Amino acid sequence: MPRSTSAPRPGRAAPPARARDEGGVVHRYQRFYRVVRRIPRGRVATYGQVAALAGMPRGARLAGYALSALRSTRHDVPWQRVLGARGAGRAGVSLKDPMGAAVQRDLLEREGVAFDARGRVDLGRFGWSPRPPRRG
Repeated sequence: MPRSTSAPRPGRAAPPARARDEGGVVHRYQRFYRVVRRIPRGRVATYGQVAALAGMPRGARLAGYALSALRSTRHDVPWQRVLGARGAGRAGVSLKDPMGAAVQRDLLEREGVAFDARGRVDLGRFGWSPRPPRRG
């Protein structure tokens, strides 16, 4: 008889549930959210840049998962300011969902971010360069 997948195997603990705050935001992604909250209006960053600034230099995909986890939650994270790298100093909307992609682009355009004919943003013009931490 096959074993139920809902119960943990004997001798093994069940995987921990993702801890969330009262708004539904996953706690373990807070390092990414802190970085994204620093991106000013009218500026964008790439997933890789956010991951590197969060201390995970090869964590671009995880940064994407973190922002995706914000869906259907109450939060103050300006998720629309994070784009996928497109090479040659450009970035673009990475959402596969056409409605979500249109919302992201609209939010950015309202902030003054311009897209080229191929739907890319010039990082030289609109990219965010965080200030280095002050030394006391």
